[in-house]
Amino acid sequence: MRIKEAARRTGLTEKTIRYYENRGLVIPDKSERNGRVWRNYTEEHVRMLQAVSTLRRACFHVEEISGILEDPVRIPETLREVAERVEETYAALTRLREQLRREDVLRSPDLFALAEELREAAAPLALPPQDLKFNFRAMDRSLAEEKKQVEGAPSGVFRFGWVVIYKGQSEERFQAVQERLALFGIEHRVLSFTTGNRLAAQGLVNAANPAFTQRAQLSTAGMQARLLSDKRMDSYTVEVRKRDEEKARMALRSGA
Repeated sequence: MRIKEAARRTGLTEKTIRYYENRGLVIPDKSERNGRVWRNYTEEHVRMLQAVSTLRRACFHVEEISGILEDPVRIPETLREVAERVEETYAALTRLREQLRREDVLRSPDLFALAEELREAAAPLALPPQDLKFNFRAMDRSLAEEKKQVEGAPSGVFRFGWVVIYKGQSEERFQAVQERLALFGIEHRVLSFTTGNRLAAQGLVNAANPAFTQRAQLSTAGMQARLLSDKRMDSYTVEVRKRDEEKARMALRSGA
């Protein structure tokens, strides 16, 4: 079976299956046709993928699973290490749960006070994986879907969606538009993450690739600094509710 079928059978993503393959946990049969390598997954491979994913959910590290594959005699020792790690995580989560239920924490006046109350209890815990890795495809897909929803709305429907009232690279104009809309009480939202932030973030990712930095003739630190400091890369967007579009344009014309 192909990787798509293996993913369907196991409930794993294709990316996860490739990761397990790269780490040597599953090795599909390979054949070459017309210069391309084709992978074929058998029932035994599906069984292995299911076993690996179960152990990963049970807090086993990839290296520990690999060690057990090489030598099953390691199972008791590995189980003790995993149990100790789970105990530490359980203890940390228990402390966090108790902190979350304290009366003085419940009465925290703002976000900063809340974070300070939880800082010590949260310190042993790791950030979620999605906070540590950029997912530009997901971001682009979300923006494209939202744009399609706004632009594709029927002309007679003004109660749904958002419409761009200003988009550009002038921070001064960007601020002026916001102030004018606020003055007229028009609901609006600001999207200022855009090009500059994306390129800066992508630069940090690309900086790990020596070939990229050599081609750009920039040091890793230099490229990061350039991307993060170049104001010409920044762009701004202000959106208003579709129902308020005409009112917003009148407000901006009167403020010109």
